[in-house]
Amino acid sequence: MNDWELLEIREAVLRDLADLIPPNLYGNPSLSDAAIDWKVGQMLKSSSVHMKMTIRQRRASFLLWNLGMYCGTRDNIPLFEEDCKREHYSNSLGSLKENLLEATRSYADCLSEDERKLLPMPEENNIKQQDDLKESERNSLLKLVISMAIGGYSYDPGASKNEAISQITEDLEMLGLSLSDDTVRKYLQQAAAKFPQARKA
Repeated sequence: MNDWELLEIREAVLRDLADLIPPNLYGNPSLSDAAIDWKVGQMLKSSSVHMKMTIRQRRASFLLWNLGMYCGTRDNIPLFEEDCKREHYSNSLGSLKENLLEATRSYADCLSEDERKLLPMPEENNIKQQDDLKESERNSLLKLVISMAIGGYSYDPGASKNEAISQITEDLEMLGLSLSDDTVRKYLQQAAAKFPQARKA
């Protein structure tokens, strides 16, 4: 994602959070916008106001936090004098970008169709997919996923529409985590296909 796209995403989430951000916070010459984005996102997701926010606002605050982390790290890499620090933060940039893209997709799930068209969205094939899990480890995780979804959220693998998916993403947000509906749905479908014998008792 280029700087212009990141700016458009930032403006969208700041509009959603306008009533929750202390006045005159931005424009502080001693802090970069990325540092303030990180600070505001951290403040909102860890404060008591988080419970009173709408799902859209919670996802916006999580996205702002990720945006600040990614842009702040990216912008500061050239400033480090030590090679080891530059290398360390350069290596972490890939995972920060993946987190940012996931937070963007999660936020987009809360938008109307018209708003979603205006939000820059990453192409799936541009995202670096890494899966270092062995087949046995992946199967174990999928067993956990499907058993918890069915047992804890009454997920029905055969249903065309599942409220369990939105319940899972909401619970993740309450814990300060974020996954898009599409990502949750994808892994539940993979688990259900891998273990068709799984069903609600």
